[in-house]
Amino acid sequence: MKILVGAPALSNFRQNRLMSMLKLKNPAITGVCAVYVHLLDINGDLSPEQEAKLEAILTAEPQVTRYGSSGNLAFVIPRLGTISPWSSKATDILKICGLGEVKRIERGIAYYLEGGDWDSDLLSLVHDRMLS
Repeated sequence: MKILVGAPALSNFRQNRLMSMLKLKNPAITGVCAVYVHLLDINGDLSPEQEAKLEAILTAEPQVTRYGSSGNLAFVIPRLGTISPWSSKATDILKICGLGEVKRIERGIAYYLEGGDWDSDLLSLVHDRMLS
């Protein structure tokens, strides 16, 4: 399993909205950030050229300053045992791009919370139990 950290997962508007909702549930919270996390199942090793191509494809989104990995971490990923539509399409795209060694790619979101701990009320704001 290869894990690559991607671009921020929330626009400024969505991040501010999430922060407002989190503070309503816990006023001690001082910050939140979210980044995409790509989980790859790969056959063998990738060449340096393939690694560069993979990273270029996965970071094709606008780059902004990366968040530090401080705070309490919570991962939101698709339900185990399922293959998301995003995964199916992204895996096909990688194969077309010459990255056939990638058996499957899945995307999740890593949420970092500062000033508080994740609890069931806060987690309900970042994931849907029926989907994740």
